[in-house]
Amino acid sequence: MGCSKFRAYMAIGGLVLGITALHAENSTKAPPQTEEAYKPLWETKSIFAVEVSPDNKHVFVSYYTPEIVSKSKDGTSQWTSNFFIKNNHKDPKDSTEKVYHQVNFDFPKWLPDSQRVSGLAKGEKRVSLWVSSSQEFKPQQILELEDDIIGYQWSPDRKKLAVLVDKNMAPDALKFVVNVDQMVSTKLYVMDIDEKLQVSNLTALTPDLGLPETYRPDYSNSFTWTPDNQHIAYSYFPPSKGQHTKFAQIDLVNVTTKEVTTLAQDEGTNLFPKISPNGKYLAYITNVLPENSDKHIRVYGIDAARVCVIDLENNDKRCLASTPNENPTLAGWKKDGKSVFVVDQEGLATSIYELSIDGKSAVKFTKGQEVLSSIRVNASGEFIGYTAGDLLTPPEAYITPTDAFKPEKITSFSDTQTRDDVVIETIQWKSEDKKFDLEGVFIYPKKGESPFPLITILNDFSRTATDLGYIGDFTIYPISLLSFLKKGYGVFIPDRRGTNGYGVQFRQAIYKELGGEEFKDILTGIDALIEQKKVDPNQLALWGWGYGGYLSAWALTQTDRFKTIIVGAGMSNLVSQLGTTADSSLLEAIMGGPFWKDWKTWREKSPISHVKSMKTRTFIQTGQNDDIIDRSQSEELFFPLKTQKIPVQMITYLEQGHSFSDPHIILMAIQDLDAWLEKYFSLESNSKEKERH
Repeated sequence: MGCSKFRAYMAIGGLVLGITALHAENSTKAPPQTEEAYKPLWETKSIFAVEVSPDNKHVFVSYYTPEIVSKSKDGTSQWTSNFFIKNNHKDPKDSTEKVYHQVNFDFPKWLPDSQRVSGLAKGEKRVSLWVSSSQEFKPQQILELEDDIIGYQWSPDRKKLAVLVDKNMAPDALKFVVNVDQMVSTKLYVMDIDEKLQVSNLTALTPDLGLPETYRPDYSNSFTWTPDNQHIAYSYFPPSKGQHTKFAQIDLVNVTTKEVTTLAQDEGTNLFPKISPNGKYLAYITNVLPENSDKHIRVYGIDAARVCVIDLENNDKRCLASTPNENPTLAGWKKDGKSVFVVDQEGLATSIYELSIDGKSAVKFTKGQEVLSSIRVNASGEFIGYTAGDLLTPPEAYITPTDAFKPEKITSFSDTQTRDDVVIETIQWKSEDKKFDLEGVFIYPKKGESPFPLITILNDFSRTATDLGYIGDFTIYPISLLSFLKKGYGVFIPDRRGTNGYGVQFRQAIYKELGGEEFKDILTGIDALIEQKKVDPNQLALWGWGYGGYLSAWALTQTDRFKTIIVGAGMSNLVSQLGTTADSSLLEAIMGGPFWKDWKTWREKSPISHVKSMKTRTFIQTGQNDDIIDRSQSEELFFPLKTQKIPVQMITYLEQGHSFSDPHIILMAIQDLDAWLEKYFSLESNSKEKERH
């Protein structure tokens, strides 16, 4: 693999608890092992930004590739961001294309002059801001502070720069104190920038702010400049209301006088402010309080949400028309300031909608049923950049004018990688309680024969069956669908209740229902495949990650129909999960309050409360630095399985969080998973078992 690998194993009770670390060579192509199933993974390009320049002539595409990785001083390796820049896309005769490489150059933006791009880069001690000409990519560091820069926005005239700065722990700190004010750790600064990009007059505009977790990892969406270069609108949680407030506030600050005007408060989440190109309106997203809000999950992304608009001249407010799914993400304004573009899920597809600011219409802008991502409206409001693809087709970068949907393909990274050796079918079935029509995708090798041995995939919270993207890509999870398919498995990804894309009622249906009807949704989907004779009922495996990992752990206590279950970063004890997660708001909202208000339900919904029902051989994977679902959750599950002599293995991957960041470690974890399946779910052993029966 072109890398050194270290594995430390600790034997416990005759079983194995594994801890895995991997160190990659600096900026080198590191092909995977020669096994054919893994080679395509190392060739994929994951696009995370597509943006047209403010003058509408040029396009940059920022993407990651596992072929080139960077090595930090602690020995871990990370994705390396690359730039593909297409100059003068409007004139094919004058169009040129260039590819640049730059280590850890994240959250890129065009400067207002359309000649340079900027980005954040992680240095030895902190994050700094860099700028480079788009013609000759030689990044120049222009700003590094004692604390980390977590978001930035150029003023429209490029003469000022606003940055969000987060406090760093002192390098010689001997203790880490946690208190109720810990969330309040960020300040908004403004500074002057001269023609040579020299910085002066660094000024704090705000006291310490609390920022919603929703902004992670790009906090730049939490604030925006007015076109006159004199004001910044920003969203934050008022410290006086505490960490668990449901309401964010939007203020407008004068960058010269520091005078602050409150624009929105106490009406919802109030997120992602964006000011129209003419400076007349501010658009933002807020939750809509339902009549029976005490029985709803009051978290952004699950509640009904709307785009609302404030007239900055008279402070009049109105909410715009709803998208069918009622969960929009604000992409940006159209040039004329008469409409905004939002993104929302539509079943298995993603759509862009145009909402008129008079509140009367929500018109679907895009066509087709593709999976769209990385959607950005450029500074002029005249172009949208995005990626499009599906489970069989790698994503490519596209742009379209905002006056009509006329896609122009910008990249051709993977024209030869479209899969023609697998088949994808949309499977539909009725929920057991008859409340919902459900759907998912069933993927199987074209040359295989049904019934297939089946691996059911449970995505993290609210993610749809298509969110994993192209089956040949690396993902943030240590899993390769292509590897499964090449080895002859069928793959089923069900959209159970709680999944995004099917409306508010569907998302809210998991209120106090963890492991209940939503788990039955999964089983009835598998039953539908069995009834259609597509899969072998005796050859079933279950894989889940995050919230899907919780459902996998829950499956251990509910059924013995799976030959093996894989629990990836899953919750096993809801009570301890509430106290160890970096963000307790989601779990607490789903459960209707903290555990001390309903001990019985919290215990009943925790897999470790039902350890005597566990019988299935289990493979557990987790990240050492996961602050969303702490690895202790995996350890709590591992202990009763090991004690009861159930075949189990747990592997902790060093330096990885809830989403894995090191492509080498992702590949290692994929290989570890495949090795487990080969041992307990191999096609050869399945075949012998069929012969015996």
